[in-house]
Amino acid sequence: MEVAEGQPAPGEWPACLVANEQYDQFRATLVCVDPECERLVLTAAQLDALKCRAGDRIRMVRLCPEEKTA
Repeated sequence: MEVAEGQPAPGEWPACLVANEQYDQFRATLVCVDPECERLVLTAAQLDALKCRAGDRIRMVRLCPEEKTA
């Protein structure tokens, strides 16, 4: 998924784990975003924390708040 700089869309979005694709400089952060979006919009501070720039590729996974019943 490609990342862009800007103001994320307002709304109640689920928590997602977002990470860069850099092996040597791996970074990840937790953000509340639309997991169905085609291009992820992050703030400048979030991009800086991930060591990313607009246009870079990132990985994202939605975190499910389901209760485990094992």
